[in-house]
Amino acid sequence: MLSVARNQEEAEDITAWAFATAYKKRKDFRGESSFYSWLYRIALRQAWTLTHRKRVVSLEEIEGFEPKALIEPDLLDQTLDRQQCCHRIRAALRRLPAIYRRTLVEHFVRGHKVREIAQQERIPVGTVLSRLFKGKRILQQAWVRTQPVSNYRP
Repeated sequence: MLSVARNQEEAEDITAWAFATAYKKRKDFRGESSFYSWLYRIALRQAWTLTHRKRVVSLEEIEGFEPKALIEPDLLDQTLDRQQCCHRIRAALRRLPAIYRRTLVEHFVRGHKVREIAQQERIPVGTVLSRLFKGKRILQQAWVRTQPVSNYRP
């Protein structure tokens, strides 16, 4: 959850909330997926809920002449970072065998459920899950190979 929340305290709160919710709803767990997947999904929903609330700026955040929460971000840097990241993702995806790339894109980009992909491809659900698992692992290795040589910015 730390990579999702990007804040240690929020990540701990989300994790604690997810475990408490999972414990309360443990009878609702059907076993169609792993317990980890079920728990992770509960935590992601909570993280999404927290990030989409309106953020309140407190007076404690205002220091000196420029309030931290009101400083405009450098949009040029953000745009360049996003473009570089998109380029790296495309390059990493090109390194994947088509069978894994197609499954990853269908699930993570287009948002199709595992069962939908299985029906569309006419393969068992377990095969889709296996392709997702192996595809993520290959993508991670390809991502490391597409690391920029230098992160230096003048």
